[in-house]
Amino acid sequence: MMIMPPSKTYRRARRWETFEMIFEPIPRADGSLIWHGTDIDWSVANPRHFWTVVEGDTGQLYLVPGWHYVNRIGYVHCEHAWDGAAADHPVYRT
Repeated sequence: MMIMPPSKTYRRARRWETFEMIFEPIPRADGSLIWHGTDIDWSVANPRHFWTVVEGDTGQLYLVPGWHYVNRIGYVHCEHAWDGAAADHPVYRT
């Protein structure tokens, strides 16, 4: 299933619980939801099934759609892919 961005524009980050309900994160074998570069087969991975966990200026962690490298903590792999432009999706706080 592809999840389109919401029609409403969010000025603040949405809640983790909302993210879980919409995208259904997939845990690793050890139960952790944070995937690292060595856990992912980049040759077959679809970036629309991944969100990057990034650290904000205040130390708060956020999820942003796709693969990012600056301030990256790790990735969250999801059952449902995001669709549309990445910039149209709200960020989620963890």
